[in-house]
Amino acid sequence: MLPDARLAMRGDVRSAIRRNKLANDHVFVYTPHMTALRRFWHEHGIVLLAYLVLSAALTWPLLRDFTTAVTGISDPRHHHWVLWHTKEALLGREPLFHTSLLYYPRGTTLMTHSLGPAAGLMALPFWLLGPEAAYNGTLLVGFWLTGYCMYLLARSLGLKRGVAFFAGMVLLASPRHLTAVYGHLTKTFLGALPLTLLGLHKALTPNRSAWWSVVTALALLLAVLYTGEQYVFGGIALAFFVVARLLTSRGAERWFVLRRSALVVASTAVLTGQLLVAILAAASDPAITVEVTQDAFQYQPDLIQFFVPSHITSRFIGPLFSAFLTPYTKSPVETATFVAWTGQLLCFVALIKGKKPARIWLLFAVCCAVLALGPTLTVLGKDQFTVFKLPIPLPFAFLTSLPGLGFLRSSGRFMIVGSIGFGIAASFGLDWLIDQIPGKLRSLTVLLAVALVLLESWPMPFPQEKLRPVPQFYQQIAQDEELYGVFDLPIRPYQELTWRSHYVNYSSDYMIYQMTHRKGIASGYLSRTYTEHPLFSYLITNAESGPAWPDVLVNGQVSDPYTNFEYELAVHNYRYVVWHKPQGWYPIYKSGSWGESAAKELIDRVFDQREPLMDDKLARVYAVAPSADALNLTTSMKMAHNWYSWRETSPDSGLSWRWAKGPAELLIHCPRSQQARLEITPVHVYEPGSQFGVGAQGIMVITNNGQPPQRLAVEAGQRMGIDLQLAAGRNTVTLALEAGSFRPRELIPGSDDQRVLSFSVSEINLLTE
Repeated sequence: MLPDARLAMRGDVRSAIRRNKLANDHVFVYTPHMTALRRFWHEHGIVLLAYLVLSAALTWPLLRDFTTAVTGISDPRHHHWVLWHTKEALLGREPLFHTSLLYYPRGTTLMTHSLGPAAGLMALPFWLLGPEAAYNGTLLVGFWLTGYCMYLLARSLGLKRGVAFFAGMVLLASPRHLTAVYGHLTKTFLGALPLTLLGLHKALTPNRSAWWSVVTALALLLAVLYTGEQYVFGGIALAFFVVARLLTSRGAERWFVLRRSALVVASTAVLTGQLLVAILAAASDPAITVEVTQDAFQYQPDLIQFFVPSHITSRFIGPLFSAFLTPYTKSPVETATFVAWTGQLLCFVALIKGKKPARIWLLFAVCCAVLALGPTLTVLGKDQFTVFKLPIPLPFAFLTSLPGLGFLRSSGRFMIVGSIGFGIAASFGLDWLIDQIPGKLRSLTVLLAVALVLLESWPMPFPQEKLRPVPQFYQQIAQDEELYGVFDLPIRPYQELTWRSHYVNYSSDYMIYQMTHRKGIASGYLSRTYTEHPLFSYLITNAESGPAWPDVLVNGQVSDPYTNFEYELAVHNYRYVVWHKPQGWYPIYKSGSWGESAAKELIDRVFDQREPLMDDKLARVYAVAPSADALNLTTSMKMAHNWYSWRETSPDSGLSWRWAKGPAELLIHCPRSQQARLEITPVHVYEPGSQFGVGAQGIMVITNNGQPPQRLAVEAGQRMGIDLQLAAGRNTVTLALEAGSFRPRELIPGSDDQRVLSFSVSEINLLTE
């Protein structure tokens, strides 16, 4: 017998003895299963654990205060509400893409909101730990899965395990991703984009199943269910790589790519088409502001920001450049587009030494960076070039001009998908580099690259926000299954008009209370919401003067905007008015503030010394009287919809006026049916063909309670009148010019006025019997 055969026989004997011994000890070994588990642990388990640890460290102090404070400031509140709404929808209490609880009872669509229900699914396991844990858990899971999905993409491209981990870390720690912790939950989970590109790569690979086309479409469905913005990014990425593959293919392979690409498009249309149609239908509502492209100039990054780290996203290096970078930074969060120097160096290696796939990924990253620069090029604060002082338009300006893409306003967010391109390109460079190094030093090289990128991108500790304590009254009415409205005060915290004092933004505090009481509230903070309040626009306004209408008269006297407001509340099924008292630890609503005075004024005017239903340290509650007979009303008139703020001219002219967009709506209350006369004094009249669209004469069409319209010839500066038959109770009167409306920015050279205007008035007077 040969020596090798004898050794093999001895090995078999020893194995048999070992198996018998284990069997006698009642121990069973499943070697194939253990091998599979070990393989899974080395391929996925270690990586998942590492990304979880890294996510917790990067988002610090999220984990420390997981159940006691929300990580981020301001914006987390309304995104928090979306997580809650998803849970409520799954319990059958609300539709998934609509809510009647905001802007109650009108309600509003959630189709145009930036954060979708996929985020709410991530929050579900954490609600048992409290609302703070639900939000923080969603954020942490989003970070964790982002790194892992990028790792899967890198592995599918043939990159080594350590290099693929580096790729996931680059995306995880990219400044564009890290700034999401400040409040943009829409950007904490980016995993759908790598999964989309992974699916496309597999779908376009010969000998791979055609079902990868469906996987690609499913990843895009996940993207749109998380945020529509990422769906756009994913679609652009797919188009780029399909074109790149077609240009680099020949003959039969090109036909294969065309067939598979068509299958991807068809699968995407089937899985996401109906949802997209619904989103476009919701966005077509003229009452909702969707087109916000002009805001892009406020959020576009300077070219220098791609190469110099910011202090908010680079704790160790950023402060060295803070003084230099500050003059060129418009929005520190939205313009965080820095690409780590280590990544840039590795991209250069990929460009010089890498193969064709590496260069294609790098080209993709550069294209995304160009889109991220915004509508025009800005370099060191300069946005006009040559002796002619001309701007240089960029692709973002043309892209957002396409139908359906007007909702894109923050160009820097293209670095979300751009960071994927840079991460993969840099990983190809790292992959080539470690092939040139002896085996024992390869792991150290990868760890060094990881450490350098983290050193460049490690963020400052993130701010946190403690949720306001819920008033006891809200905990009581939470037990009431009946649906009705609760009107919260103050409407705005202070008089100066900033984003923090915008009634839409401030209503997010009341959305957090709604998560307890589950009743309707008057407003709501959503990404795309009503241009003006749909129910109480005469009272819920962002005008610095508050609800003052010096140009609205009833029998020659200024009409009080608070008159008959309790009646309106009752008509819309509001049962309580709750004044939230200012607290010293509230960030912007303080004792003695304008918001407190405005809230007290409303209470004094509406409830007239009536005793509150409940009064404690946090809130004072008043019960709304049920809708009474119209005889108890006082005749009043309010400017309801499509009126702009009161505006005065120079002192020399002595004129003042208020612009309107037709049809402008007046809300009139009367205790009984009566004849009345409406007198209007116009100042400007839209007249097509006149200079800048402003003329002196026109025909006004007036409709009263949906009755056949009346026509009134109007002339600027002349008081005109028309007779109306008013009914007892509520009356709606609309005013519109036959000539329609105009946009100043389209008629006046250099104008940045975004309004739609029809006519202006200096006074409207209602004369009653």
